[in-house]
Amino acid sequence: MDFIKKFLIYGFSPFLGKILSIFLMPIYTSILSKEDFGAMAIIFSIKSVIDMFSNLNIHSGVARYYYNNTYNIKYLLSTSFLSIVVLSVFISFLMYMLLGKFVLLDFTKHEYYISYILMFFTIPSGSLNSFFSIISRFKNIPYLYFLGSIINVLIHVGISLILIIYFKLGIVGFFGGLFISDLFLILYFYVINKNSFSFIIDFNILKTILKFSIPTIPAIFGEWIDSSLGQIFIGKYFNLGDAGLYSVALRIASFFMFFNLAFNNVWLPYVYKYTNSHLLIPILLKFYKRTILLLSIVSFLLILFSDYIVLLLSNSSYLGASNFFTILCYPMSLNILSNFVRVGPQITQNTKVISYSSLIGSFVNLIFIFAFKEFGIYVVPIGLAFSKTINFILSNYFNFKELNFYFSYLYLLFLPISMIFSYFLKLLIF
Repeated sequence: MDFIKKFLIYGFSPFLGKILSIFLMPIYTSILSKEDFGAMAIIFSIKSVIDMFSNLNIHSGVARYYYNNTYNIKYLLSTSFLSIVVLSVFISFLMYMLLGKFVLLDFTKHEYYISYILMFFTIPSGSLNSFFSIISRFKNIPYLYFLGSIINVLIHVGISLILIIYFKLGIVGFFGGLFISDLFLILYFYVINKNSFSFIIDFNILKTILKFSIPTIPAIFGEWIDSSLGQIFIGKYFNLGDAGLYSVALRIASFFMFFNLAFNNVWLPYVYKYTNSHLLIPILLKFYKRTILLLSIVSFLLILFSDYIVLLLSNSSYLGASNFFTILCYPMSLNILSNFVRVGPQITQNTKVISYSSLIGSFVNLIFIFAFKEFGIYVVPIGLAFSKTINFILSNYFNFKELNFYFSYLYLLFLPISMIFSYFLKLLIF
């Protein structure tokens, strides 16, 4: 019950953000063109790859060693905080200088240039918010976390709508709202956590954290290839309109991302508590089976009514997004289930094998996309499905090497079967 309660608390704020972004789509699509959506998706793709390197995933090291009695908690948090500030600001500036003329879209001479600049300001603020959210979860102050996150979402949505609708700033308004809401959240988290750290750096602690976090960066890079490179590929080889359609499909599929984010917020802290317990494997298997069942039911319903969902949230010019969304349900579901098969390496701190699985899957994705690009933009979501499948299988193998048990593929088959059945049922009924 404690896991469910925290899942709901930590999951509601990202859920609210995703739900609002989905239900605001009729407003956005009536104002923003498909090209605007495509440009916004590409800028976000650039942001996501810079995010990977801006803090070297230090906050994951904080999560791993928070319960480790070897280190003073205040020194651990202080070292992480100052390292993230310095790294994120420096790397953001460096990347701006290097990407002044982006190889796929020259934003320095484009109408989306201001949005491109604003994106760089959100990188340090986003890195700090990831750090502060980790502290808030491990300090077990869910209600304060909940309050700050809800206010942050409302500020982002409110300011974005004002800038987009009233001032007619287009996607500049979206990135402006994101930056302002990030600044609020930094101030809020700092106030409620200021007694937890000071301005001290312990380089021995930093070295330990980086030994854990840096090997995970290739895995995150693989995730970026899977989630974001496809949008850039579409924008380069097709057009921004096609990228906009795919972006709408991804936005609707963000329902799965909400679940994954909420799950991640509570999953690893929950698992780490049972690291040395005989209950660990039974708990993992129980949640694995229940998650597959839940994802199968949700995917079945979403695919069945995908056309109506797209029309409800946009307009008929975006209807083609429903086909992308149908395919995306499978890799998005596997991405959530990957949290289970990565537990073994995370517990044993052998995080480099997570990177191996992710990079191999992403490499297959790249080969598939470029080898079959003449078949059109459908190669992007199909390639993503191949990547996530390979990633899952390899991660399950490495999990067996670490914990000596497999997650059954028999239960997993229920997921694609339910999706295929739903798709043909939709063709039959509608």
